[in-house]
Amino acid sequence: MLVVINAIMAVFVKNNPMLVLPMVATLGFGLIGFLDDFKKLYLQNPEGMSPKAKMLGLFVVTVALLVLYLVVFKLGTTTIIPFINQPITLALPVFILFIAFILLGTTNAVNLTDGIDGLYAKGIEELGDDAPVGENPLTYLGLDDTLYDLDIH
Repeated sequence: MLVVINAIMAVFVKNNPMLVLPMVATLGFGLIGFLDDFKKLYLQNPEGMSPKAKMLGLFVVTVALLVLYLVVFKLGTTTIIPFINQPITLALPVFILFIAFILLGTTNAVNLTDGIDGLYAKGIEELGDDAPVGENPLTYLGLDDTLYDLDIH
């Protein structure tokens, strides 16, 4: 999926070179997630990548994005904070810490959600083992009529 998204964006990079930033972010952060899952699933290591290795990888991608943003594209440190709606120019060290906090926090939140999603899928799979074959799982859970009660068709 990451390759498809980046292939589509690559078509438009010629007209808008700024698309390199989300491409690097998608590929960089996606590669770290892929390596973690690969280690868990194919190398049969239930721990996956160590937390230090993940954070190091995320940090490297974050630094690469900051270098692209500040040095290559020379975009500066002006940003708009939500709810204020006025541009604020941050000092360079503050801007770097702010962007690093946003990127690392967001990627860790996605990783946490990905783990919860895996737990959820495993729980549904276990629940499905007890359901009769071919039966709607919502019927088995007693939820199939809920959609009609909510008038969602």
